[in-house]
Amino acid sequence: MRQLATKSAKDTLNAFEVILEDIKDKTKDTNSVTKEIRLKITSTMSDMASTDKNSTLSFKSFGLKCLRNYMKSGTS
Repeated sequence: MRQLATKSAKDTLNAFEVILEDIKDKTKDTNSVTKEIRLKITSTMSDMASTDKNSTLSFKSFGLKCLRNYMKSGTS
């Protein structure tokens, strides 16, 4: 278990790099294990960013529809 100085992305990334180095040292592997871990995390983060963006756009669209309906019902 690692302690983080803060919850900043920089500190999290630094701790992550230390953990990956520990894995590499323990497995005596030439980067294939740590590379695979990095790729999986990168893919997950990319998927999360895409999902977040789509959710935000959907929420904005829903909000605009609600506002239009509200405005229409208020002017009738």
